[in-house]
Amino acid sequence: MSSSKNPAWRRRAPPAGPSSSPHHDSWIAAAVALSILLLGSCLGQAASAWVLAGQAPIHLSLDVITDKAALPSPSKATEVRIASLTYAGRPLAATDLSLRGSWRVEANANSGPHFIHKAPDKPTDNVGIDIPHAPVEMRVLRHAFSGAIRVRDSLGHDRTIDLYAKNAVYEGLVLGAPDSWPARIGAYILLCLLAFAIAPWKGGFRATTWLVLSVACMHALYFLAAPVGCTTDSPGYLWATRHFWAGRPDQFPVGYGLF
Repeated sequence: MSSSKNPAWRRRAPPAGPSSSPHHDSWIAAAVALSILLLGSCLGQAASAWVLAGQAPIHLSLDVITDKAALPSPSKATEVRIASLTYAGRPLAATDLSLRGSWRVEANANSGPHFIHKAPDKPTDNVGIDIPHAPVEMRVLRHAFSGAIRVRDSLGHDRTIDLYAKNAVYEGLVLGAPDSWPARIGAYILLCLLAFAIAPWKGGFRATTWLVLSVACMHALYFLAAPVGCTTDSPGYLWATRHFWAGRPDQFPVGYGLF
């Protein structure tokens, strides 16, 4: 029997200080680099839009590819179904646009009118939509009989979008968004300086601070750019926050009311 009054198994080890392995630090550094790439691209896009907002407006030309031999999709169909066209949070009506060729416009109280083109085409048909404002958010239905569209803007951008999909699905596309490499590079430099000031790769509170700032910035950019409004569930979000602080569960996620 040991004569010591404080045996070794009862002795408490001194509290360990903050430590992190090189492997853990490398994962944090990779996550920070990825967040800088994502946020820098978004901030650069937003800065480009703000800089060019006071200049001449951007015009869009959306053309349906009617020559089936030039279609990239395997179906060789020319149908185009646009569920909505939104500019600055406002759905564009047919009177805001210049429609060329055969289009059927269907009214929709929620998202604005639908623009449908499904008539048989000749390769020389001129079918399209001229949009006097940009950038525009287009919600389009992709399906097995969808064709392709060519989008050009007054900034010189020209691209072809294949709308074919084996299974029907709605997709949102942003057309005519201005882009400026100086603004994008400036956003990257600003984020890198902020990252070196916070040093999230050291872990602990610094990593948490960077995570909160990057997620909040990404959400703010999205909600500032997308059309956001209230629904019939909005009052319930406030009650959900009260229930959360009182320690009771609710049917809505906590973040809805807090945001």
